Amino acid sequence: MRRCGWPTLTGHNLAVLVEGGYGIVSVTPVDQFLWSPHVEVVALLERGRKRD
Repeated sequence: MRRCGWPTLTGHNLAVLVEGGYGIVSVTPVDQFLWSPHVEVVALLERGRKRD
């Protein structure tokens, strides 16, 4: 999952996906544009994974 608008939109979308049966494996910030204050976020989700 790649999403702009972190943390508000990403947090909301991840919560919906977790409620729908997905588990968060990892979340990684990616600074694609060094001259910009914005950071992209890449999240790896797995269907049926339980929360740790």
